[in-house]
Amino acid sequence: MENKNHIVDELEERNVCFEQIQPLAKQPFERQREALLDIEGEVMSLVGDDPELVSYHRIRPHSRELRLLMLKRYWLLNWMFKETPETYERMRKVNQHLYDMDRQLHEQMADLCEKLVREPKPFFVDDYEVRGMLGFEGDDKYSLMPLTIDKDFGSDYPLMITINESLWGVEKPDKGSPYSGIGLEWSCRYDQTREEIVKDILDDGVSWAHEFHIPFEGLCICHTTMAFVRDLYFPVFDLLHLNSFWSEVHVAYQHFSSRVEW
Repeated sequence: MENKNHIVDELEERNVCFEQIQPLAKQPFERQREALLDIEGEVMSLVGDDPELVSYHRIRPHSRELRLLMLKRYWLLNWMFKETPETYERMRKVNQHLYDMDRQLHEQMADLCEKLVREPKPFFVDDYEVRGMLGFEGDDKYSLMPLTIDKDFGSDYPLMITINESLWGVEKPDKGSPYSGIGLEWSCRYDQTREEIVKDILDDGVSWAHEFHIPFEGLCICHTTMAFVRDLYFPVFDLLHLNSFWSEVHVAYQHFSSRVEW
């Protein structure tokens, strides 16, 4: 019941937050830009303005306030987004890269499943689950790609992306990897066939761009790209700056015989 109440409270908070920011949805770009800089100013007042000094211990005491401020920034930046030749081309490259990485990740998961099926289980293992993760890795100066329209927005996107990563680590550690940053996760039974694992019914040739209300006409936005925006809360503007990604595949060894004999 406590967990259910927490979810309800979080949804109510999000709704209030959205109602506060929604009047800016139809405002002129300059008014939205002013609001964006105000929001980011509030964020900096809590954690400072140096991405290299952002840490778990600095984020945690302010995680609730930061989460709500970053939600406002997320919605506002998506409303402000400009589709230009540069942003279109950058989306094409990022989208293709994530599509390819997703396919490679599922092939690796299938390879591992085939290996597990052939090998005998250790005596203490009842079952296996194969898990794959794909995410953003922001650990060096090449992790982010500047755009010429950055000056139009005025956003401190390196700092905000770092804070977004750190918030996931505080509030949803299951979305992260101990080796890298935040990411998306898939899992499958070890005895699934290669066809079942590799065939992703979420990508059927129909673009997912409608999920973030930006057409990108002529591009088929893949499900993984959309999930970075919808599930990991990277505004489209931030997503286009991401330049370094990671993936990993591992096995969860499951053992269910835990009763002690009477």
